[in-house]
Amino acid sequence: MKNYIFLYSWFLILFVFGCSFDETKQGTENESAPLVDEPTVPLAQSTTDYPGGFWEPPEAIYGVTLVSDVVIAMSDGTDLVADVYAPTGLSNGEIAQGIFPVMLQQSPYNTAQEAGTALDTADYFVERGYIFVDVDVRGSGRSGGSGSFMGPQDQLDGIELANWAANTLSGSDGRVVLFGCSYRGHSAMYTAAVLGVNSPVKAMIASCAGGDPYREIHMLQGIPSVSWRFAGLASPIVFGPSFINYAATNYADSQTHDLDGQAGDNAYYRDYWQHRDHIADAMGIAESGIPVLIQAGWDDSGSGGVDVYNSLQNAFHNRDPFSSLMHGEAVSDRYQLIVGNWGHGDGLDDGIMYQWLERWLEDIDTGIDTLTPMHMQVIEPGNTGRWINSGGYPLTSAYTRYFMHSSGLLSIAAPVEAGTTSLVWAPPSVEGALIDFTTAPLESGAMIGGPVAATVYVSSSNTNLMLVAKLYDVAPDGTEFEITRSAVMGSMIAKDGGVKSWKDDNGLQIRPYLLLESDEYLVPNQAYEVNLPFLHRVYGVLPGHAIRLSLRTQEAATDCSLSVQVYFRSVPRACDPRLGLMATLLGGNYMLQIGGVTPSTLQLPLMAYDEMPGVAKGKTPTSDGFEIPQNWGQEP
Repeated sequence: MKNYIFLYSWFLILFVFGCSFDETKQGTENESAPLVDEPTVPLAQSTTDYPGGFWEPPEAIYGVTLVSDVVIAMSDGTDLVADVYAPTGLSNGEIAQGIFPVMLQQSPYNTAQEAGTALDTADYFVERGYIFVDVDVRGSGRSGGSGSFMGPQDQLDGIELANWAANTLSGSDGRVVLFGCSYRGHSAMYTAAVLGVNSPVKAMIASCAGGDPYREIHMLQGIPSVSWRFAGLASPIVFGPSFINYAATNYADSQTHDLDGQAGDNAYYRDYWQHRDHIADAMGIAESGIPVLIQAGWDDSGSGGVDVYNSLQNAFHNRDPFSSLMHGEAVSDRYQLIVGNWGHGDGLDDGIMYQWLERWLEDIDTGIDTLTPMHMQVIEPGNTGRWINSGGYPLTSAYTRYFMHSSGLLSIAAPVEAGTTSLVWAPPSVEGALIDFTTAPLESGAMIGGPVAATVYVSSSNTNLMLVAKLYDVAPDGTEFEITRSAVMGSMIAKDGGVKSWKDDNGLQIRPYLLLESDEYLVPNQAYEVNLPFLHRVYGVLPGHAIRLSLRTQEAATDCSLSVQVYFRSVPRACDPRLGLMATLLGGNYMLQIGGVTPSTLQLPLMAYDEMPGVAKGKTPTSDGFEIPQNWGQEP
């Protein structure tokens, strides 16, 4: 992992909370040898290890000097403070003559103890002719004002910072790159959304940041995850003292309940979260004309950057950014995604990022122009994972519908007779609190190439219910590997009836979009249609393996630790249902409908295992040991 300075703060969190990590039932990946040969397509006439096979980054020709505590005055009188990394002569150490493009990173992390320590990535770019500016956002670190956790004022500050970097910073050539991982990646996207046309920003690299923080980081379909508790309670340690007046207050608001059973606004997808939704901002980013490289991991929070990519391509076509991409349609390579089998902050390749900037700032053919701008590593336990290229997602327009049977079978054949099966609200270790439905072994294997959805018809003895769903790959020896997951609260099952809820070519629901705007309580013992949208994945099910849908009513305690591994690699999870809802959940008994006119089903985007052969992959001199795709697909 890159030497991102926020890691110091995460380990401080561990010390404060005294957390530990427990193994879950999920299997671990054995990377020692592949279980099956990976189908691959070679990269013809490759002479370098970088995508395209002919480009390579220039040699370092400058030294690096750090100018600390640079004060930048905002128009409202607030002073923000930055560190500026500038190129110097290799022989004399003096600041280099000339003008250079500027990389702008907006950071909220409490970095006073790190002052004077250069970032690895800053060094790499400065040594090759960039100025790198790392700004403490309002209310964090050394900057004045009050923190607002990615609020509207931060967007306005971003505009001023971009203009300062272009027009005021000594040595700037007027061109700016928005850059960052994690919160910094979010900051880049928020700024880009409001810049407008003809801004000085000419490219963006946004990494380790999901599209919708409400659904992808802090809540799982409206049920709070560990990360929301962390954001509310630990923000003063990580982000600086002023954030306690904002983040903790908003967390507390989300936990309140009135006499009508409604929580504070921030428990729902309302103004607070809508403003922080990059999917909704995609049209503004597209209108700015900024090319965007998105880097993410399947084992990071959320859905691997898929929704950000889809929204930008939708905006390119001037349609609702929440829509599904039409299968096989043309896309723009100004928006590209790299998502690999890694976690938060991993897989970031300085050389590939430089390759992106040479393409868009210098108009150099670096070999990354392509008709297939999604570069995704297929998750395959036992294999290192082939890389595939695609223009859109899902990868198939025809889904397979599986029916749940009372026997625990998951089959494409509907049950002969209608029936029911029961669940109780309790931890999954309690008898009756978990039901598994499993397919027969898939003799030829399969690839899951898109979002997964389940539709269940269920009643509750209470005015609410809670379901947690996990999809597993089951090996012949019974070992389970979690593919993806979902959850839902019965009082928040209302869904969008328009383009936000995706369907396949046959009208089958493949990604329901839950509104999550309020609690609407259930009538006891009345059956409801409950839809479960799962986190995006592309997954290879090996020959002879089966697929299992596991329904339970609570998360396992081991999945809800505050440890670094769970926080970085396993969110969101439905760990913290609001205390105000407990009275509507305690003692609940659920009846799941099987077959008949209201069959409970699972919708899977199944493709042949080898339908999309892997492309050439390998390690670059700057990939920190991670394999990356060296072939980015067909050129336009």
